[in-house]
Formats: sequence, C-alpha cells, structure tokens
Amino acid sequence: MGFDDFFEQGHKQHKYGNDHKYGHDDYHYSSSSHNNHSDIKYQLLNKLKNNPKLRVLLIVAAIIVLLIIIVVAILLIPLLMKLFHFVSQNGIQGLIDVIWKGTK
Repeated sequence: MGFDDFFEQGHKQHKYGNDHKYGHDDYHYSSSSHNNHSDIKYQLLNKLKNNPKLRVLLIVAAIIVLLIIIVVAILLIPLLMKLFHFVSQNGIQGLIDVIWKGTK
C-alpha cells in the first residue's frame, strides 16, 4: 500500500457514509424503542381493563404490599423510640461509643 492509497478519497467517503448511517439508525432505534415502551404500557392497560381477574389480582397484591409496609413500620416504631431515648440521654457521642465498643 502506497502513500497515495492512504489519502484515497473513496475510503474516506465510505467511512463517513457508514458513520452517518449508523448515527441515523441509532436515532431511529431510540425513538422506536420509546414508542415500544409506550405501546407496552397501552397493551398492559388494555389487558387490565379487559381482564377482571387480573385487575382483582393487582388490587389484592397492592393491598398485601401496603399491609407489609404498615406492619414493618409498626415493628420499627418501638426500636426507633428506644434509639431516640438513648440519643437524648447519652448524645450522639454516646451512640458512637456504643457502636465502636460493641455490646458487652
């Protein structure tokens, strides 16, 4: 390969043509993927609207998740109250000392 072949115009045009094509395809791919996400949402909403069993299942699942969150919050309230009481008596430094030394 000679020095003239290195600067050949056809090679540069081919390279830039491909780069432009790939960039152009990426733009269309990203916009079409956005439309696919939108279509999936509409498909799920249509399934939910047309299938009463799926709707009931979704409502029951949401209620179960809410109940779990409420139970966890109720169980954590006494622990948080103990922590606030300890910090109010000993301060942040006392909390750091207990964490650093560990329990005896």
